[in-house]
Amino acid sequence: MAILECDKALEIDPYDASIYDNKGYYLFELGKVDAAISLTSKAIECDERYANAWYNRACYYASKNKVDECISDLQRAFELDKQYIDNVLQDKDFGMLKDDDKFKDLLKRFKDKN
Repeated sequence: MAILECDKALEIDPYDASIYDNKGYYLFELGKVDAAISLTSKAIECDERYANAWYNRACYYASKNKVDECISDLQRAFELDKQYIDNVLQDKDFGMLKDDDKFKDLLKRFKDKN
């Protein structure tokens, strides 16, 4: 139902990044990770400063074990909105990265800036 609502909203405003991001999230929850990545990429095309899309796409990349893509998107999300630095430590989607050196370095760099 939520996906249909997103589709209706996109008919009204096909440039609203949050709608693409929300639809991507709903699809991710249904296990459609590639579709979720595609939609969050579209959200980023619509608004490159929409931090939530960068963060969500990082989650989706993490679920596919695409560490470099995940780290890159997390970095951009952190640059746009520092709240995500704290969020990532609590987010189970990044559990598999907790011991990754690139992930640790990224967190250290941004935590040191605060």
